[in-house]
Amino acid sequence: MEKTNNCTCFNHPGIIGFFKDYDLDECGSLLWQLFKLSTVANRTEILSANEWFNLLSFYESLDELLKTMYMNYTKQQS
Repeated sequence: MEKTNNCTCFNHPGIIGFFKDYDLDECGSLLWQLFKLSTVANRTEILSANEWFNLLSFYESLDELLKTMYMNYTKQQS
């Protein structure tokens, strides 16, 4: 039996934009860097200034993605 998914919850510019900017492998890598960063005393031991900026940008984008997805999910549930 074939299933169809008529969900339009991902048809939002914020969600589409996030996945245009970050693919799945890059997301995993950046999340790993965030975790590693949380375990060291000095961020300059593992990240250059440019890597630090990119990681902050990823975090901000991920935060916006999660908020957008949550808002779309709660709208669909009501």
